[in-house]
Amino acid sequence: MYNQRGLLYRTTSAMNIENIRTVNVKKSTLLYALFNNGDIIFLSEWVDSDLWEAMVYYVVNPEEKRDKIEELFEKGRK
Repeated sequence: MYNQRGLLYRTTSAMNIENIRTVNVKKSTLLYALFNNGDIIFLSEWVDSDLWEAMVYYVVNPEEKRDKIEELFEKGRK
C-alpha cells in the first residue's frame, strides 16, 4: 500500500496476508451511503508497530469487494 500527499511525498508499506485478521467497511458520510462508496480497512495483528491498519479509500460497492477479499483470503489460508 502507498500513501501519497502532494506531488513529491509518498510512503509505502507492505503487509503479509497471514497477518491480516479483519477486513471492514466504513461508510462515514451520507454521500458514501447515497453513492454506495466506502473505505475498506485491513486490520493486522501487528500491535507492536504502526502498520496495524491499512485503508483503501473511495471504493465502489465496498461490501461486495470485502466479501470477495475475504473469500480469497480463506482460499489462500487453506
